[in-house]
Amino acid sequence: MPRSLNGWSDVDSLLFPVKLASQGLNVPQEFVRRGLGATRRMAVTKALSGIWAGLLACGLAGCGYQPAYASGAHYSVVAGDVRTAQFEAGQAALSGVRAELAAAAAAGGPEYPRVVVEVLRVDERSIGVRNTIEDVPLARGSEVVVVGRARLLEAPNAAATFDTGDMSRAAQFASGSTPSEDAAARSRAVRDAARSLGKALGRSILGLPEPAEG
Repeated sequence: MPRSLNGWSDVDSLLFPVKLASQGLNVPQEFVRRGLGATRRMAVTKALSGIWAGLLACGLAGCGYQPAYASGAHYSVVAGDVRTAQFEAGQAALSGVRAELAAAAAAGGPEYPRVVVEVLRVDERSIGVRNTIEDVPLARGSEVVVVGRARLLEAPNAAATFDTGDMSRAAQFASGSTPSEDAAARSRAVRDAARSLGKALGRSILGLPEPAEG
């Protein structure tokens, strides 16, 4: 004979069986630990994260920011045109390119592919100009700017597959008390600027974002 309902407690148990979880019923753990709304939000968050990661990867690839060394390429580095009497600028630029490629494990390759480094010019301007007691302008220092570019060649007599375009880097030095000290300080500044330029050219060859001026 069916048992009669025991007031509101039995009715409540029949209408809302999920409340019996606290009484020891075997309720699936996913409903106990996390609500359906939270589960849905987590799924949406994961989907959006995947979409943003894909868009970022596509955007970087479309802009050309793909490191060349990712494919295991190795490059030789040679001097191109050096259109300045400051011969140390060409050597310092080569050193900078080689150092940047070596840091990315992309240096020391065969004759080709090769990176051809050109130093186009060395500019100089006075800085810290002030007037003397005799009202004569006197510069307390100078800034040198080394301009160059690099091209990537895959084979002899082939067109460049990549060209960095003109890039420049600057260095400053204080005026020396004698002409020889001034010349030595200028030479050091030229080497510093040229090496910095070479490192920037190397990063550009590797496909890394690098400003044209610095």
